[in-house]
Amino acid sequence: MNKLIAAMALAALTTTVYAQTPTAPLAANPAPSSAPTLVREPPSNLQMAIDVDRFIGDPAKSITRISRETIMTRTILSAGDPDKPGRAGAVLRYRKEVVLGTMQAGESTPLSTMPEQQIIYVKGGQGRIDDGTQYWDLKDGLVILIPPNRPHRLTNTGTGPLKMIMMSALPRAGVTSVPGILVRDVSKILYIEQGVHWTNLSKSPLTDAGERFLIVYMGPHSIAGPHAHTPETEEGWVKITDGPALMQLGSEIRPWNADVGLLSPNNNQTVHAAINLSDEVQAWFYFQGMGPNSPPPPGPAPAPTNGRPPVNPAIPKSAVDATIPGKPLVVAPNAHR
Repeated sequence: MNKLIAAMALAALTTTVYAQTPTAPLAANPAPSSAPTLVREPPSNLQMAIDVDRFIGDPAKSITRISRETIMTRTILSAGDPDKPGRAGAVLRYRKEVVLGTMQAGESTPLSTMPEQQIIYVKGGQGRIDDGTQYWDLKDGLVILIPPNRPHRLTNTGTGPLKMIMMSALPRAGVTSVPGILVRDVSKILYIEQGVHWTNLSKSPLTDAGERFLIVYMGPHSIAGPHAHTPETEEGWVKITDGPALMQLGSEIRPWNADVGLLSPNNNQTVHAAINLSDEVQAWFYFQGMGPNSPPPPGPAPAPTNGRPPVNPAIPKSAVDATIPGKPLVVAPNAHR
């Protein structure tokens, strides 16, 4: 049955227009056209001579490393040139890496700094982050932004593993430096996009910080519109949820398991898309690179684009309102003083 569904999904995807933005809805009585646009299929991977597995990163195939003396990490996507041969997933131009991080119960990292800016999505478990003076309790569905060189410490306060998708990048132009650690609850943020590439539903937790970073949801039994990207665009996806799904990369499909990452081949031709085969809503960790010719990051007051109305100001405000304030960190007195 799953093979039949996959075959039907692939058949539906082979005739598509690849675009950066969703097509505007048709008018009730569209004007007649003497030359209707013919939708053509994009070139195959054989025609493009592209190895799509180069653009897929699976942490299950990565060796485990230790970060900050405590966090077990497995690489999903890492820095590399996507236009040259290399190992699978080493394709990031504008980011350092995306990893799956795991902390065991009771573990805590040292209070330390890193030169990179970090974005962390808490997948599961319970924990705490502090900067030496205040702390934030962590649970699944929270997004954390840690500025470069900001002291921080992560602690697993639960009885099971604390699992996180962790992305790091050196400071880049167009990204607003926040004064301290930022923690937000994605469940309290309004959807900023709906129907993008047919079916994508998106929340933008860090719009006011200039980060093109989204949590993207797809409804049950739905297909995203396959589309391609320009060479300066770096668009990455990491699947958050466990349900059955497929990824399309040009003329091929692959299973899309939880924690597996995809970078869109940015050659103007090779399309990518997601297919939700389950009867549950599924979610993805999405980011877009900030190259010198990339589109500017969204600002706090979005302007009209492509003929669509401006974003409701309540949407970016909901991200700010979802901010979790830090609590004073009480340090135990030194018993040996």
